[in-house]
Amino acid sequence: SLENGKKKIYIISGNEFISFKDLILKLSKILGKKRLVINTPFWFSYCLIYFYEKIFPNPKFTLEQLSYLGKTEELSNDEVKKDFNIKIISLDEGLKNTFSKT
Repeated sequence: SLENGKKKIYIISGNEFISFKDLILKLSKILGKKRLVINTPFWFSYCLIYFYEKIFPNPKFTLEQLSYLGKTEELSNDEVKKDFNIKIISLDEGLKNTFSKT
């Protein structure tokens, strides 16, 4: 979105907190796949993504995105709802709408 000729960046969050591990488990269940989930220390993930960003010109995952995974603060969706006139749905509903085979 443009505001006063400047780009505007939105962070769209859900109404509930979920860990990355629980997100993977939810997706696996919806897709009917079994996944092994291995917890890695933050510093290890940081190192991997740091080098990943240096090697690939358009990385699929960035250090900025990694930094959001550890945050538990509540983020407001008020601006995005106002600017785009959208309704925020639950994570479960969004995942089912996106990944269900129906």
